[in-house]
Amino acid sequence: MKKYLMATAITLAALPAFAQTEYVFRSPAGMDVPSNSAIAWQLQGQILTSVNSGQAVSADLNAYVQSDTPVVLAWSSVDLPSGLSLSQGGVLSGSIANGGNYTFNATAEGEGATHSADFSLAVGYSWALQDTDLPVVYHTPDMSIDLNEHVVTSGAPDLAWSSAGLPSGVALSGEGILYGQPTYAGRHDFTVTASDGQQVSSSAFKLHIEHDWSLNASNTTITAYAGQYMGYNFMSDLSHNPIYSTPTYSVTGLPEGLSLDYTGHLSGMTNEHGAHPITLTVTAGDRTVTQNYTLQLNLDCIDPNAVEMGTISYEFCGYAKGTPFIKGAETNGNAVLFEYNTFTYHWSTVYQDIETVDNCTIYQNQSLTECSTVAPSGKENTLNIKSHHEAIGAMSAAQACTQRGEGWFLPSLGEFQQLSAIKDRWNGFIPMDGQWYWTSTEFDFAHAKVFNPSNDYHTYVAKGNGMRIRCARSWN
Repeated sequence: MKKYLMATAITLAALPAFAQTEYVFRSPAGMDVPSNSAIAWQLQGQILTSVNSGQAVSADLNAYVQSDTPVVLAWSSVDLPSGLSLSQGGVLSGSIANGGNYTFNATAEGEGATHSADFSLAVGYSWALQDTDLPVVYHTPDMSIDLNEHVVTSGAPDLAWSSAGLPSGVALSGEGILYGQPTYAGRHDFTVTASDGQQVSSSAFKLHIEHDWSLNASNTTITAYAGQYMGYNFMSDLSHNPIYSTPTYSVTGLPEGLSLDYTGHLSGMTNEHGAHPITLTVTAGDRTVTQNYTLQLNLDCIDPNAVEMGTISYEFCGYAKGTPFIKGAETNGNAVLFEYNTFTYHWSTVYQDIETVDNCTIYQNQSLTECSTVAPSGKENTLNIKSHHEAIGAMSAAQACTQRGEGWFLPSLGEFQQLSAIKDRWNGFIPMDGQWYWTSTEFDFAHAKVFNPSNDYHTYVAKGNGMRIRCARSWN
């Protein structure tokens, strides 16, 4: 026989003494609670529902308590994964930053008993493929690029890889390694897909294939002539022109007078004949190659110091082949060079008398009896005109001659007249075109003398007029 008593303020002494009668307290909610024992319960460890890294975790561990009757327990844990917390009521919450498998122990206490159990939580990796411009690689058989390096992830997911649109000659392994030898250099666009069994991500990739370039000179001996202008383009010795970087060039061992520009063009003129070993270095991107060459400079000109008096030639060593010179008694035994051009210059941009420059006041005559023919010479005139004009900030035809290099000058009227006596020998050096040429001889403060090779006439012209010049070098 079961009798029920409402839970009120009673004492055991007030209970009736019925035989074999079980007394049970009735709670206000209608729950029957045996008066003579605690509720029996057990805790069962579980594998909790999987989440991804960074995803919120929410699990009530009371769901894993085995009991015929609901119990109220107090929960705790000492080895929770970082980022998680366990409330006293048994609710697990928080998030885990890194993927992996985690195990922790939880303890529950209540109804006179304490139980512990292990719980497991599988946290998946948060990851994604990035759209990527891959590094420039060379058109070689050993190309290898690991696409796992272009996965943004919180851990190390185990991915399966596939692709679409790969360039010819290239393959993608199941482990995400791009390998092979592309058939064509250039830019190639393709799509890559990766999957960890739950998540799938696809991205666009760009692969830049550079030519497998090198220096491939078929002939490493460069032949030219000393004393004349030369040119050679090293770019033509590249097996391919790089696509994604501009080559830079440098060279060691060049003779004086030669230079290499940024495009790989060797140019200039030198008198240093013979064999010259030079080393070329070319850099493009992350590749640098070198090549040894021999620069063979042969003589195909005349050294005026080695020729006899009375020589006339177009082949003067030390200047561009074809530069004319005369060597004879009329030049005091020295070779005289001439430069011909069709540009016009002012004798001066100001009207001032230069006292250190020789004057000739003859209007027009073939005789020089009234003009200085000895001192100063055209070389001295030129230096004095240059100094005078530099001091006042003006320009002159004489300065145009000095700008051609050391030793160049504007001949005086007397020097032009001296050469007229051997016109039959130097006729080819100055075309008989009827043009007038400045001399370095003054007429007065506002005029200077000009000379006409066609008829040997001289006259005076205002210094501000534009006339041609005929520069010379090594008069005496």
